[in-house]
Amino acid sequence: MKKRIIVLILLIAVFTFYAYSKEIRLIEPSVPIVWKIGSTHLIEWSTVGIKGNIMISLFQNGTKMGDIYKGPNSGIYQWHIKNYTDGTPISEGIYTLKVISKRFPGISAETKLILANNPTIYILKPSSEVNWNVGEKRWIEWVSGGITGPIKISLIKDGKPIGVIYKGPNTGSFHWEIEKKLNGKEIPEGPLSLKISSLTMPSIFSEKRIILSSKTKCHLKLISPPASTQGRAFVKDKIIKIKWKSSECPENTIIVTVLIMKNGQCSEDRANHQIVFSTLIRDKGVFRWVLPDNLTPGVYRIELKKGSKKVYSGCFTVLFKRKSDIKGNKSIR
Repeated sequence: MKKRIIVLILLIAVFTFYAYSKEIRLIEPSVPIVWKIGSTHLIEWSTVGIKGNIMISLFQNGTKMGDIYKGPNSGIYQWHIKNYTDGTPISEGIYTLKVISKRFPGISAETKLILANNPTIYILKPSSEVNWNVGEKRWIEWVSGGITGPIKISLIKDGKPIGVIYKGPNTGSFHWEIEKKLNGKEIPEGPLSLKISSLTMPSIFSEKRIILSSKTKCHLKLISPPASTQGRAFVKDKIIKIKWKSSECPENTIIVTVLIMKNGQCSEDRANHQIVFSTLIRDKGVFRWVLPDNLTPGVYRIELKKGSKKVYSGCFTVLFKRKSDIKGNKSIR
C-alpha cells in the first residue's frame, strides 16, 4: 500500500512539473507599443518545454481577429504589418498581440499593441473613466508613435482648457499629485478631460474622462472588535480577529495599529495612546493579530487607517490568565 502511495505521489509530482514547466515569454514587444501599419518589426519570444508550431495572433476585447504567423517555434518573426495570414487587411486599432503554442493553446504570452496609419498617442492609465480625489497621487501612462519632442498633459472642462499639469519629455508616464489649485486657480470638480498632446504636433493628442472630487468618498467601518468592547478581557497567547468593511476607497491597502493606554484607562485622547504594533497590509477586510509572549497586560484598542480615514475599536483588556480563570468576561473573536 505504501509503495502505491509513493508511486502515486511521484506521478503527481512529475505531472505537475510537466504541466508547469512550459512557458512562453515575449521579448519584443514586451510592453504596450505603437506600430505603424505598413512598417516592418521584429517579434521575438522565448519558450520553455514547448515543442511544435506556434501562432501569433491579434485579439480585440477577447475576440480573435486573425493570425499574423503560423509556423515553427523559431523565436523570431519579421512582421510586415499589412494583412492577416488569410489575406484580410489589418485595420487601425488597439489589439492584444499573443504568441500561442499550437499544441498547448492555454500557454501563451501577450502584450498591448496599437496599430495606426498616422502619428498617435494612446492613454493607458487611466484605462477608462475614473473617480479621482484631490490629495491623491495618481499615475498617468501613455504610449505614442510617430511623434518627436516633448508632450503636455492638460485638463479640459466643457471644451475649455483649465491648465497644464505636465510639460516635458515624452517619458510615457507622469505621477500626478492632485492639488486643489492649478496655476493659482481652483480646479473645478466634476467631469474633466485629461488631454495628452504633442508640443511639436499639437493636432496629435488623446483624451480620457475623469471625475474629480475634493471630498473623499471612502467609507471605513470596524466590525470587530466593535466600539462596545470596553470591559471585556482577552487572554494572552490567543488571537484577536480584526474585521472591517471599506468601500469606494482608492487605496487597496490599510494600516492596522494596536494601541495600549498609557495609564490603563480607556481614553480617546491620542496622547494617551502608545503604539504596540503597526502593519501595512492589503485590504482584505480581516487581520488576525497573534498576541506575542512578551505582551504587556493592559487596556488596548485597535486603530485602522485607510487614506485619510481613521476608525477605532472600543477598549479591551489583555490579561495573562487563562480564559477558565476569568469569570464574566468574553474573548474577542
